[in-house]
Amino acid sequence: MKAPRSGIEQVAPPLDLKTPPPDATKTRSGLVLAKLVTNDVGERPSPSDTALVQYTGWRQSTGDTFFTTKGRARPIAIDIAHAAPGFTEALPLLHKGETAMLWVPPSPGTPETVVYQIEVVDIVVPPATTTRRAPAAHPVAVGPQ
Repeated sequence: MKAPRSGIEQVAPPLDLKTPPPDATKTRSGLVLAKLVTNDVGERPSPSDTALVQYTGWRQSTGDTFFTTKGRARPIAIDIAHAAPGFTEALPLLHKGETAMLWVPPSPGTPETVVYQIEVVDIVVPPATTTRRAPAAHPVAVGPQ
């Protein structure tokens, strides 16, 4: 496809960007999610995990691709706890190996609906941390010894 002024490679979306399919799931926040590839037995990332993903984003109003990982050898790591709101909400709903389309409603940081195709390639769980106890206080002598 022809590149718009931004120079980003244009990717044809697999579904209509204007209207999500009727069987798509809509959350309370207005996020709409339609699974393209399912894997009900795969693990799901938790909000404290990092998801390795391949994704493409489009502006719903124009259909322009504004970002894509297409052509990259490796997926991108997304720290779910610090991701954009649509990703923070959607990634824990997806299993490893699944691909979905997301319609993310406008928010203070994004004035228009944006649509993503996202594939969860892998999940990186943070290492367990150990809690160190504070050293015991030394007894303090009170009064004459």
